[in-house]
Amino acid sequence: MSYEEIKNKLKDILVEILILEKTSDEIIGEDLISELGINSIDAISIFIEIEDTFNIVIEDENLNASLIANLDNTVKFVYDKLNQ
Repeated sequence: MSYEEIKNKLKDILVEILILEKTSDEIIGEDLISELGINSIDAISIFIEIEDTFNIVIEDENLNASLIANLDNTVKFVYDKLNQ
């Protein structure tokens, strides 16, 4: 899966989990927590959906706000997991 495909899928996950009024194309992604108003419950749902969608495991030490604070960081994390 390409970097861009992962990015687009992650945006779709955010729209679905957060029930956003905006489309995935409208997500900027530089500061997702502020941009989308992600709280701790949202974060857990997002982590679970990422694991299920990409069939990966997010280790406990990576389960923190910094993983989903920036879209590019999240994409890189998933990309690296898929290409191990």
